[in-house]
Parts: sequence; C-alpha cells; structure tokens
Amino acid sequence: MSNVQAAETKPEILPLLPTDVRHGQLANGLNYYIKRNAEPAEKVELRLLVNVGSLSEADDERGVAHLLEHMAFRRTKHFGPGALKAFLESQGMSLGGDINAFTFHEWTNYQISVTREALPQALQLLADWANGIEMDAAELALEREVVLDEGRLRQSWADFYQSLLQGIYPNEPQYSKRLAIGDADIVKNIPLEKVKAFYKREYQAQRMTLLIAGDFQPQEAEDKIKTLFAGIEKGTAPIGYAHPAAASGLRFFSHRNVPGIAHPQAIWGWALPAESMNDADAAFNNFKRGMLGTLLQQRLSVQARKDGSPFVDASYFNGHGVSLPTRQIEFTLSVSVKDKQMKEALQALYRELERAKRFGFSQQELAHSFEIYRKNQSSVSSHSDWIGRLQKHAQFGETARDSFGMFQQLKIFFAATTSGVLQDELKRLLLSPDQVATILLPPAVSSYSMFFEKTAQNIVDAVRAEPLENIAQEVNNKPLLAHPPQPGKIVSEQDEPTTEGTLFKLSNGIEVLITPPKGSGDRVGFSARAAGGMAALTKKLYPAGLTLVQYLNQAGLGEFSGSELKQRLSSQTELKFYPFVYADQQGLAGEVDAADIETLLQLQYLAWTATRDDKAAATLSKDLAYQLMVSNANSLYTGLNEKHYGALWPYPAYWQNYNFDASLSELIEARNTLFGNPRAFRFVLSGVMNNKPNKDLIEQYIASLPTKEVAVFKPEPLAHGRGNEIHQMIPQPLSMRFWHAYVPLPANSGGEGVARFLSQLVQQRLWQALRENTGETYGVYSNFELTAWQGLLLSVVYQTDIKQCDQAAKITVAEIARLRNEAPTMNEVNNVRAILLKAQQERRNKPIQNAEALSWYWLIDGSVKGSAADFANFTPEYIHQYARSWLGQNYWAVGNFNCQNTADLTPLAGD
Repeated sequence: MSNVQAAETKPEILPLLPTDVRHGQLANGLNYYIKRNAEPAEKVELRLLVNVGSLSEADDERGVAHLLEHMAFRRTKHFGPGALKAFLESQGMSLGGDINAFTFHEWTNYQISVTREALPQALQLLADWANGIEMDAAELALEREVVLDEGRLRQSWADFYQSLLQGIYPNEPQYSKRLAIGDADIVKNIPLEKVKAFYKREYQAQRMTLLIAGDFQPQEAEDKIKTLFAGIEKGTAPIGYAHPAAASGLRFFSHRNVPGIAHPQAIWGWALPAESMNDADAAFNNFKRGMLGTLLQQRLSVQARKDGSPFVDASYFNGHGVSLPTRQIEFTLSVSVKDKQMKEALQALYRELERAKRFGFSQQELAHSFEIYRKNQSSVSSHSDWIGRLQKHAQFGETARDSFGMFQQLKIFFAATTSGVLQDELKRLLLSPDQVATILLPPAVSSYSMFFEKTAQNIVDAVRAEPLENIAQEVNNKPLLAHPPQPGKIVSEQDEPTTEGTLFKLSNGIEVLITPPKGSGDRVGFSARAAGGMAALTKKLYPAGLTLVQYLNQAGLGEFSGSELKQRLSSQTELKFYPFVYADQQGLAGEVDAADIETLLQLQYLAWTATRDDKAAATLSKDLAYQLMVSNANSLYTGLNEKHYGALWPYPAYWQNYNFDASLSELIEARNTLFGNPRAFRFVLSGVMNNKPNKDLIEQYIASLPTKEVAVFKPEPLAHGRGNEIHQMIPQPLSMRFWHAYVPLPANSGGEGVARFLSQLVQQRLWQALRENTGETYGVYSNFELTAWQGLLLSVVYQTDIKQCDQAAKITVAEIARLRNEAPTMNEVNNVRAILLKAQQERRNKPIQNAEALSWYWLIDGSVKGSAADFANFTPEYIHQYARSWLGQNYWAVGNFNCQNTADLTPLAGD
C-alpha cells in the first residue's frame, strides 16, 4: 500500500470484545460482563462498578459517597455484623489488602476475589452492596472516625491533587472542591438519615455494571445474576456525568513536596475529550497517540544520553484514570529531571515535540516504534488481567480484545499510518486548548527556580523561534553480545518435587533451579541471590553499598551505557532486569516474555562479565540514590532500627545523615565484593520448561560464566539493645506509632513461616480492635523481616488522632498481651491460613516474585521445601507458644510521631 493510499484509507475496526465474553443488560438497566478463564484454577474475580462518586454530592454531603463505601463493609441485608468480614477472610482476603472498594469523582468500585465454590455468596454480597447496605448510628459513629483518620493520612496527597485539579480545570471548580475524602466537618456530623438518603437516591440499577472473570460456569453465573440483581430499582438519574468543557488555553502548573515521587518531573500533557474505541476515528487517533508517545519517548531517551542533558529518562502515558477524575483521555510525556534543571528539562521536552511536528519520523523509526508499541500492549491471561480490561471497556469504552485480536487491530492501524499522518495528529494536539505543562518536585528536594503562569507559553515561544535541525534517529539493533560465549555443560539434573521443577548442576559449579510454567506460561522470572549485602562491606564502603544499585543501572553493560541499554531493550515485551542490595543479601532479578528468554539470560551474563566503569554514572547515581531514599524514608522506622542494632547498622535514622558520597573506585570495589563470583549465588528460573532449547540456553549463558571457589559468608548477628521510646514531632495533624519486636532468631524457613503467620494474626487482631471496634485508626499494617544479620523484626504501624495516642497504645498492648496469654481461636487460625495460602498461590503465578522467593528459601535453607508450607501443623496451641515467647516486653521497642505519652509495656512482662 502506498503512503497516499494509507493516509486516505479509513481503517477497519474489529469487535472490542472477544466472542467468549458474555455481555448483557437486565430490564432495570444493569449491565454485566462475564468471562470464563482457566487460570488460576477454581478462582474468581468480581467487581461492581457504580457510576456514583463525589460529584453526586450536594454541598452539605461532601464525603458521603466515600463514607457510604466504608459502611458497605460493616454489614448488609444478607451478611450481618461480623458475617461479611468472616466470609471475606474465609476466602483468604486480608483486611486492607484485596478486600477493597474505591470512591472517585465519577464512580465507586467494589472488588473481591473468591473460590469458585463461594461464587454464589460473592454474587449475593455484590447484590447487597448494590441494594442492601444496612446501617445504624453506632456503626456510623465508628466509621466516621476511620474516615477522618484516612483524611489525616492522605492530607498531603489531597492538598497536591486539589491544586492539580485547579490547574487542569480552572473554570470548573467542582473537581477540586469535590475530592472523595470530603469535608471533615461534614463527615463528622452528617446524620445517618442523610447517608441512607444518598444511598437510596444515587445507587440506581442503570448506573451499575457487574464484572466477573474466572474459572466457573458462565451460564450458572448469568442465571444467578438475573435472579439477584433484577429487583434493583431502575431510576431516572443519568448513567454518567457531563464532560468538562475545554479550557481556554495552555496552562502551567508546578508543585513542591509532591508525595509519592522520588525524582523531579517535567511533564507536557493533554486532557482530551472522552471517546469510545467503537468509533473508527477515535480508535485510530488513540493508536496514533500511542505511536507518537513511543516515538517521542525513544527520541527523548537518545537526548538523555547526551552530555549536558537536563533529564535522565522519559516515559509517556495514553489512557484513563491516572490524574484526570473524569472519563477524558489523558496523554502525557514526562522526563525525570537532573540537577534541578526543571525549566531546561521542560524546554528540551517541548523541543522534541516541535522537531517531530516540523520534520516527522523516518520509516525505520516507525517500524521500530511499532514493534515496541505492539509488544508493550499488555497481554491478558489471569483473571485480574481480564477483569481490569473489562472494567476499562465498561467505564471508558476501551478495547477488551484478547491478545490475538489486539495484534490484528494494531496491524490494521499501522498499515494506515505514515509519518505525515502522525505529524498531522501532533499538530492537532499542539493546537489543542487543553494542554498543561507541569513541574513536580518531590519532598526534601529544594529548588530556587521561579515559576510563573507564563512559563509554559514562554517555553513554546522560545522553541518555535529556534532553527531546529532534523536529527535522524538511528535505531540501535546492535546485538547485546557481539560474540556468544563458549557454552559450558549441565553435568547432572534431578527432580525437585516441591516446585515440580528440576535442579541442574553445571560444569562451572553453579546450580540452577527451573520451575515449570503456571497458567498461560507466557512469562519467565529470574533471580540470582547470595549472602552478603551491606553486612559484607566495610563501613568505608557503606556509601558505595547504598549507591550501588543506582550506579549499576546507570553505568550499563557491555557496549551499552545505561540509557543505550534501556533503549535497546525497549522492544522486549515488558522486560525487567535489576540488581538489588539488601542488609545481608544481594542479587539480580528479572522477568520477560517467554519468547525473549534468551535476552534475559544474555543480560545476566553481561551483568557478571561485562560491567562498565563510568564516572558520570557514578556522579548521577549519588543524586538518584539520595532522592529515592528521601522519598521513602521514615525516621521512626529507621530510628528504632539504628538505636537497636547499633553502630554497625548501615541505615541512619534521618535522611540528613545518609552518606552517598562514594568515589568511582569505591563503587567498583563494592561491586566486585558483592557481585564478583556468580558461583556464590542461587540461580532460579521460574516459568521454564525442562526441554532441550532451554537447557542449551542455560549451558550457553550460565554454565559459561567464569567462577571461583566460594568463601561462605555468615555475618555475625548484630547486638540487640532496646532503650526508651522514641518521640518525634512532625508538622501534621496526626499521630503515628511504630511497634518493633526484635527477636534474636536464626534465619530459616521454619522461623519465617511462624513469623509470617504471627505477623498476619497480629494485624487481624489489631485491625479488629483499633478500627472495627473503636474507629481509632484507618488501618493497621504488620510486616516482618528475617535475616541472618539482624534476626527477626516484627513491625506494626498505625496512625490515629493525636488525642487518641494514649488510648490506642493501651488497646495495642492489651491485644498483644491477650495473644501471649490466650491461644487464638481455631477460626482465627483457619482464616490466617487461608490468607497465607492464597498469597502463596498467587505468588506462584507471578514468575518474578516466585523466582525471588525460591532463591531466598534456597539460600537460607539449602532447599526450597519451605516455600510450599501448608501450615497444617499451625494449631492454636502451636502459635500460642511462639506468641508467648516472641511478644514479651523485653523484645519490644516503640516510636511515635506527635504522641505525648509513652506506651506502658508492663502488661507484656513475664516469660
């Protein structure tokens, strides 16, 4: 087809839904989508989407939609007090995890995951949420406090998002004034009758969509839907909300102390009209934006490699539901800013937009970017994949095609695409009135740059006046390895029954465990893990250890710099490959499409044999490591650990005390210390069949690695101290408490299993006591760490109103004391077991997580048997003996933000 024909041909639109998706509508207007899917076996995902959100609230109801969503988990018509929670926990859903509902401006989403046998009960529960939520004044009083505490927790995010919406919608204040969290005074005082009235008024059948995906009989599910949901009243309210009008022109938005980002960002974005992909023009325009995003991302990545570039990498987004609270389409190009050069980065970004508008793209660029775009369209295999895609179809009119249908549609679109077609689309975008240029700064990254309303327009005017050149972008298809290594040999193999896998012993002394695919088997995970980490470094090398991961990512491998390598790998389907350095372990991990397994193995080969020494990368990595640490640091968590573990602990309490000032020679020394001998590592490949092609690849890229004798590293356990409670003040209207139990325990799978079980049990108990029974907190979160260096750390954290610090602490101590004094009930044990087994099963279906977990168990135990614990011997009495031993007063340390009292731990005294 000629370019002229391509440009004039209107592309064909294939059906948006596969033929095996059942889509129906009841007489009352409720829609449903049903998709049968094989894996995971005997599991089902369900969602109820209600087109009701905070925009439906009157001025004196702000926050009621979100409060109603909370009340839905208290009780319903068919699930009385406690019964709803018991049902969900029996299905392995932990509170605060996948028992979830979310309220936005235009919709509320309820979602659960159950076994096939529990599908009838799950459908009954969703029908109750649609039309049978029951409420009383006492429960509402408790849930008000929970929602108010959530508001305190999310205050910094709400402040940022409110400012962002004011910038995006300057003429439509309802978006910034109608955040889902609502008005605290209204939430605190709104009467029960008003909440009930909102529910009756707004939850109408024609506004609802039910989504089911999983391993079940579709006809049985459809029959059940027609029985349970047909009686919901059909109202007269509109199904959706009016779309916002286009704004008046280019806007500029900047914000400091943005939560959740590690590096400064410069963004050029568009808020585009909502369109259904059933429309041929809309669908083709969407494809063109995806191609433009991919092409410009590639060009910006090339610019990032140049000396003096004001940014380090680039990304784009084309879709729904990230920043915009509406059904509009969001299209953005973003760069991570280097050296605080925010204006320079934004100008460099716009310069590439202008260059592409003037000169277009080469045919080589088009072909290469199409391959990247095609491969990066997420495949659908699991139930959650399918239900996510069906929800986007129901909400936004996006495609819900299967992978084959998606590929066929993309081929049709690409056949109709030329450089001129894309230039025309870019010109249309650059003339759009709904453009927003944005600069975002993370917390603790200061800048003295001045930003004004005219900043964006000044950048546009300056770039348009520049005499730009058409810089041809070469596509780098150079092979990762110029010369494949001489293969080694697999000298023996044996079955590994726990994983149904195979253990290979190689001629260079390395051992490799491979495990077969689960489900569709289209992804492969990789992990290589060894003992060492920060514990293996001298104190002089601590700065290098803290910076090493960023340095390895920036320096690149073989003949490729870090940015060159990223661009070279961009056509691989969702390829991940990264190093990690923990307290006493280090390693490599990755994941890739099964068809690209050789690329993954080539990368790990280069990571052992062809590292690069790069002074510029060393300098950049210090800033990146610092910014990442600041964005994630919590001085209470780190402060308790620093105080407890003593002078050898490498992670200071305060971010100001971190030292990333490592020289290039120190980074090289740390790299050689930790990654100098692959034979010291446990290698795992998850999702790999035991066949000749895969064996050949293992011999080619792992058995060929140069190795030496292993000096076994066993760190001396750190000293265990305690001390008084840590008090810190922060300028926020909330309090937070960390509870750390430090147990001098050897690292093995037996202790890990008990720690995992006890951590979950503590969370369940405190969630019930602090949230469900008293409304003291929005959530309680428990976790644990177990390493040979530090032993066991059980950690519990929650936040609450400052006035409730003392009461929450007393409740916490009382519940921990009860665990020490009384065995848990059999029902509690069964629920926790269900939660852990569900998480274990889900991990096996995620190759990279499975590979990382197996390498951990293998390293600490010498086998992977502990990875498949069924917790059958975990009786109430068995758990009680560990709770009594591990949760005593002498093991606890406590820290708080903004509390005036000190927690009294004396009820935990005794053996």
